[in-house]
Amino acid sequence: MFQVKLRGPFDIVYDEGEAPVPREGEAVVRVAANGICGSDMHRYTGHQRIKNPNKVTGHEFAGTIKEINGSSPVLRPGMKVAVNPAVNCGTCCYCRHGLEYLCESQKFLNGMTEEVAVPLGNLVALDEGFDLTLAPLIEPAAVAVHAVGGIREATVLIVGLGTVGLLEQQLCLLRGNRVVTMDVASNSLDLSRRLGSEWVVDYGSPNKAEIVREFLKERKIDYVIDNVCAEETINFAASQVKKKGEIIVVGVSNVALGIDFKTLLLREVALKSSYLYSHKDY
Repeated sequence: MFQVKLRGPFDIVYDEGEAPVPREGEAVVRVAANGICGSDMHRYTGHQRIKNPNKVTGHEFAGTIKEINGSSPVLRPGMKVAVNPAVNCGTCCYCRHGLEYLCESQKFLNGMTEEVAVPLGNLVALDEGFDLTLAPLIEPAAVAVHAVGGIREATVLIVGLGTVGLLEQQLCLLRGNRVVTMDVASNSLDLSRRLGSEWVVDYGSPNKAEIVREFLKERKIDYVIDNVCAEETINFAASQVKKKGEIIVVGVSNVALGIDFKTLLLREVALKSSYLYSHKDY
């Protein structure tokens, strides 16, 4: 059974492994499609440490159930499923209080291989007509749901229009929000515009704050979603969000940041982070 492993920066290998044998309460999923996450790219380019070079890579995946060891009222062999890759212990203080995505013993399933054994509780049934080549987008969509799912009828500025940022945009629009989007890449800006952003701004413009105010007029920004997590973007968010507004950081930084906390304090702005997703989000 072939496997894909990331041995080191710019070093991807195809390897052979044994077919999984499901334990009680697990199913074997025959993988149909797997996405490449930004975190995969960070490890590939050497910006993030590879903890285990012998581990299969790629946690955005889906497929069909090959076999089940146990019983389920919903799942059956041959069914299309998406895989929630975050496997949690179920017993730590976070799992016991409904915060399983912050589990102290969390492990991740990876799917760049032919078959994977998955706990039944980590499988989500898909409609028979669901195109499995689109299924890897479910995992980043869950990240977006966790970050912005509760925001409704507000004015939202989204900084950073990668996959997660564009999914956040769509969710915000579906929930009746007014959306302003920013990035430095022209293709991301064009796609954001085509997907319905009301006001698309080049973050590289020296006049970006004035361009945003031109659109908002008397309205204020209730939320800024920062998918970059850089010193500059967080401080820009602090200068743009309304008093008592919220900045939600979804992006990941590998370095310490110098944050303008005085501006946050004097304007009573809440700086929050959003990590992963609950199974309900997924």
